[in-house]
Amino acid sequence: MSIKHILGICLVLVSFNTVLNSWWNTGHYLTTQIAANNLTSKTRANINKLLKEEIVYPGTLLASQNTSSILEASIWCDYIKNYEWANSENKKVNSMLHYINPITEVNNNVSRSRSEISIKRLITFDTDLGKYNSLNGLLSSIKTLEDKKSSNADKAVALRFVLHLMGDIHTPLHNAAPYVNSFDTKGGNRILLKPELKVKEFSSSKRIKTTIVGNLHSLGDAGGGAFYQIPYSKHAKKLKSAEKVYIKNEVERITKRYHDDPVIIKRGNKISISSWFIESNMVAAYLVNTDKLKYYRSSKSGGSKIYAKPRQSKKYLETVQNLSLQQLYIGGIRLGKLLNAIFDPKSADEKYLRQLDRIKINNEIVTLSELFPKNITFQVK
Repeated sequence: MSIKHILGICLVLVSFNTVLNSWWNTGHYLTTQIAANNLTSKTRANINKLLKEEIVYPGTLLASQNTSSILEASIWCDYIKNYEWANSENKKVNSMLHYINPITEVNNNVSRSRSEISIKRLITFDTDLGKYNSLNGLLSSIKTLEDKKSSNADKAVALRFVLHLMGDIHTPLHNAAPYVNSFDTKGGNRILLKPELKVKEFSSSKRIKTTIVGNLHSLGDAGGGAFYQIPYSKHAKKLKSAEKVYIKNEVERITKRYHDDPVIIKRGNKISISSWFIESNMVAAYLVNTDKLKYYRSSKSGGSKIYAKPRQSKKYLETVQNLSLQQLYIGGIRLGKLLNAIFDPKSADEKYLRQLDRIKINNEIVTLSELFPKNITFQVK
């Protein structure tokens, strides 16, 4: 089954209304830059105004100041994991908001119904994973931005969550809990790649550096090496000029590749938020399927890990790269449309406005601060 074919299946089947990083930094930058290229001037001005609000909790003032541009702000949600929280419960939930883990059997065929049932089963169960996940995190962040009673601090935090979670949603391995013979691989983190792979780091010098990718989850986060990785920093830092130029050029390359593709255009126009998750889970199921990877155990790991070897290494890596680039582009297009609907409704897509109206009147969707299990007050300087 070809890549084009599997995405064609995704297109047809999802057309209904209804402590992990996701993309490594570069993937989030690319997604957000694609969105930024499609914002109206009013949307851009309103976003820049909110990003000037200097958040002192969660995170730190410096973390906020160093992520004050739309690109840098897309990483803030990962950075705040590394700072002190008032209580451990909210810190844990903050990490959980970055993914949704419906059980995804690797030995099943990919189908819309299987993905939909798995996700519905997860979010309807009265468990932490059913409540604290990227779906509810995104809905609550949108609700906050649309809520006239929410403070500027609440909106500043919610905006950063929207920027980040739209990248998380389109990272396939953040939308699946692959199970190999009833063994929970923790989002693919316990699926070790044999052999390990290397992805190139971005460098303004001629010296080439690489990062080792040792498990399936990391392979997805790195986009399979489809683009250079801007080196990760535990604490927030400003993007360098050369890094900004690299992001701009990569987005131009990706956009040129997909902007006229009819299948990609139709997928990018899908407005149902729940369908985005189902679609991403289907892509994940396709990537972890037993017809792509051969799984085996090793006595050396004590049974706590699974090893995976691509059945056709070169072809599999190309598949991961192509699907990652498509997910990045589609995520960026959807993010741009969503932001325009929130910040410049008069110029926005009517279908997105109707989606926002449904979120606003849905009393089961709470604001972001209300979603956290312990009372939390987002604070600005």
